[in-house]
Amino acid sequence: MIVSDLATWSKEEHVYSKALSRGVAFLTESKPETLEPGKYEIEGDKMFALVQEGTTEPKEQRKPEAHNRYIDIQYLMAGEGEVIGVCRRTPETVPSEDYLDSRDIAFFQDVKDESEVLLRPGMFAVFFPDDIHRPLCAVTGQGGPVRKVVIKIDKDLL
Repeated sequence: MIVSDLATWSKEEHVYSKALSRGVAFLTESKPETLEPGKYEIEGDKMFALVQEGTTEPKEQRKPEAHNRYIDIQYLMAGEGEVIGVCRRTPETVPSEDYLDSRDIAFFQDVKDESEVLLRPGMFAVFFPDDIHRPLCAVTGQGGPVRKVVIKIDKDLL
């Protein structure tokens, strides 16, 4: 997992893969705040962006998830903030709902040793296949609206 923001990315990007840099470049060059919600190809099905509008919810109402094929860059554009739970996937962590073959997503009922990452607008987190993550958790109360971009990067590009 990586946590960063667009303001400091230019100082950090040299230590990460070129694929991650190309994904973050979409955030800085395409002006995603002007885009309608939907899917935007960057490099075909190897890298694409999902512009989303949603509502954060109390953590216990959100399901932890993981992917096998894609790495996520989850960038928060607008809203109060977003808490994302994260923990490592282990052989003992078994999905309660497994759609990895058809949709590259699995959901988990019980996860152990979950930490929390707080994203504010302008920040992003990168989740790799061994990172179970629980997005769209509320910062306070019952939650609120957020606007975000999820960049999906095929792990073969790394």
